[in-house]
Amino acid sequence: MTLVAQRLDAPPVVLPSDGFNELEQFADRPGLFRWTRGSGQLQVPNPGGVPVLALELAGGTARTVLTQVRLGAVTLPVVVRPEPRTYRLLLLANPGERVKLNLDSPTVRVGNRDLGVVVSDVGVAGGGTTPRQALL
Repeated sequence: MTLVAQRLDAPPVVLPSDGFNELEQFADRPGLFRWTRGSGQLQVPNPGGVPVLALELAGGTARTVLTQVRLGAVTLPVVVRPEPRTYRLLLLANPGERVKLNLDSPTVRVGNRDLGVVVSDVGVAGGGTTPRQALL
């Protein structure tokens, strides 16, 4: 099984994203994260086969957030706890170069920002061959 881990500070050509606030650093532990602005999209590389997506998400201080994770035509409700936690999702095989993921959640207004959920680590693992459309 091939694991493709993506850092949130990766250039947009490596990890295309939309609907996120600026990159931040955790105050109480090492690592970087971004808040969604209520609706965030990530496009992770497709490792081929039947992928398993791993997302580290958090709702924020004392905030549990019902988040809709959309993968194509499939929508999965995920209850995101206040503390960072890794959520793993088994996906359908996809012939495309990337796995497109949408995270939709309610927001809270803090200062001049709308905050949805925290996304820190993103990884996808698969066991097949790389899709033909993938550019090397």
